[in-house]
Amino acid sequence: MINKIKLSIIIVYFGEKKEVNNLLRSIRKSQTESDYEIILVNNKVGDDIGKLLKGQKNIKVVESGGDLGYGKGNNLGAKSAKGKYLLIINPDTKVIPGSIDNLVNFLDKNKNAAIAAPNLLDTKGKLFERQGTRLLTPLRAIFSITILSRIFPGNKYVRDYYMSEIPKSSLREVDFIPGSAFLIRKKVYDQMHGFDKNFFLYFEEFDLCKRVKEVGWKIYMVPDAVVEHDWEPSEKTPDSKYFAESRFYYFRKHYGIIWAIVVEFFARLSKKVAFILLLLLTLVIWSILPSESS
Repeated sequence: MINKIKLSIIIVYFGEKKEVNNLLRSIRKSQTESDYEIILVNNKVGDDIGKLLKGQKNIKVVESGGDLGYGKGNNLGAKSAKGKYLLIINPDTKVIPGSIDNLVNFLDKNKNAAIAAPNLLDTKGKLFERQGTRLLTPLRAIFSITILSRIFPGNKYVRDYYMSEIPKSSLREVDFIPGSAFLIRKKVYDQMHGFDKNFFLYFEEFDLCKRVKEVGWKIYMVPDAVVEHDWEPSEKTPDSKYFAESRFYYFRKHYGIIWAIVVEFFARLSKKVAFILLLLLTLVIWSILPSESS
């Protein structure tokens, strides 16, 4: 029997019933032309989401048996996926009509692309400015995702990392896409063995995209596809245990232990300490510069 499913939509769930119902409703309203299945991975032990969704068309609930985290949860869902493409999407999102088809059509037409991601909007319909970036190197990280990015918000590393010279309304090739929603060829996902299981939460999409690029595939942000994300960016860099652990692991894995420690040093600096260090550095540089009279 020929498999007619072209798209597998994978949702990792951790108790967000209202959000998931809204997402499922938006997927149905999108009326995508591709035959699809929805695989919901239940990471919430004891939650009755499986019973609530039982019998609904095209939906399969996979019980994880515990909180596997985001990456391993998606990997579990991908194991039973039958589609040519995987749509990895967060529970707290809504799909704008036409967006799924636009992503699928893009990968259909662009054989050198492995990943296509939509533009993300907030709940008020405003485009998130910082989405779709260049490679997250240690130097870009130090000046873009630590306290230094707030002390020097317009520094060249921030502009370079967030590709500020390219309008977000344009089709653009990027190194990294937001993990909130993206379409990937299943054969590429399988080739990469999915997300690295050592990331419980955060940075798993950075690692996946880096590995995808390293074997020659391209990654794009597709403005004709739009997803609403119920997320409010914070002025502060997330400092949760998982964020810090994943950040350190990402840089250790790809750039070595020394760079991982350096990035972590700057990431953990308070604003006051950073100012003191910068002042001391300025004084040291000033003291070793030759005077005009010498």
